Amino acid sequence: SVDLSIKDKIFVCFTCHGEAGNSVVAIWPKLAGQFSKYLIKQLEEFKLGEKGLRFEPIMYGVVKGFSTQDFIDFSDYFSSQKISENAKSLDVNKTGKKIYLSGNLNKNIISCSSCHGVLGEGSEFANIPKLRNQHSNYISLQLQKYKTGVRNNDYSNIMKDISQKMSDEEIFAVSDYISNL
Repeated sequence: SVDLSIKDKIFVCFTCHGEAGNSVVAIWPKLAGQFSKYLIKQLEEFKLGEKGLRFEPIMYGVVKGFSTQDFIDFSDYFSSQKISENAKSLDVNKTGKKIYLSGNLNKNIISCSSCHGVLGEGSEFANIPKLRNQHSNYISLQLQKYKTGVRNNDYSNIMKDISQKMSDEEIFAVSDYISNL
């Protein structure tokens, strides 16, 4: 077997996520600047395939042959890149802002900012991802996957519990707000 360098291996990631980790397709996440530990966890989940808590057939096919060291190398590379800024909307999504910063007491929804931070900065220590400048469509898609149980790799089902209490309109609104942080 041929021992490929990290550069030769990571090239497969560039197809969807871009060379600097800034995907231009809104349903694929930007990886640039994300916490390395968080990225490693996601790659490990993808590698588990259908037995795991985050099955994505395309990602499973891409990562199944890579090692834990490859995941560390890929994650370290992407976390060291600078995330591209989204075009900012002049109109702040007021519903999204309210949910993100304050939650919705009537529905028992805690604020997104209580875990992800006021500016979407996440927490490396708690392995909570950064959301700032992430694609709105990607965030919305992930919330829908948590809501329907397609994605289950959140700590203590927090994202599942929150998303199941949200309407599709609220998911769109909070995703729109987050992408404009």
